Amino acid sequence: MNKKTKEKLLILCECGITVALGLALCPLEIDFAWLQGGGLDILMVPIVILALRRGGGWGIATGALFGLLKYLLWSSGGYGIPSILLDYVLAYAAVGTAGFFKKPIAGTAVATGVRFLIHFISGVTIYAITASETVYGITTASPFIYSVVYNAPYVLVNGIVCAVIVVLLEKPMAKIPKSFK
Repeated sequence: MNKKTKEKLLILCECGITVALGLALCPLEIDFAWLQGGGLDILMVPIVILALRRGGGWGIATGALFGLLKYLLWSSGGYGIPSILLDYVLAYAAVGTAGFFKKPIAGTAVATGVRFLIHFISGVTIYAITASETVYGITTASPFIYSVVYNAPYVLVNGIVCAVIVVLLEKPMAKIPKSFK
């Protein structure tokens, strides 16, 4: 086996471990009464770390695979295939965009923003039927307001928690070799 093949195999193994770790963390999600959707979790952390180590392409692919498997193994439902694609596959693929940045804070911030944008689009299009519901005590008649009020709190909280953890792990992770010697 040549060196290039070994490198790709190493990266694929890291991707698999990342997906497995993310799935193992799924039961640790903490639901808060003030969060209408989502909850506090650290599911973005493994994807962001992989993306920062291996780049945005690998991060996006790994995030998409994780999102699909999270839906299949842990979801209690959705509004059909468009909902699955936006709220799981594309939302977690968006987390992989962290790999297009060198700095963990910048990467995590952009990944959080892109993930929010995906959830926002889902809220405005697919979940627009629920726009008249009361969210955080606010009756939202507009799908745009509903989507922001519903998605922003949990995505922002998870992004902040992810950024803190990734920064704390930055030095220890730098000691792990990225290739075979």
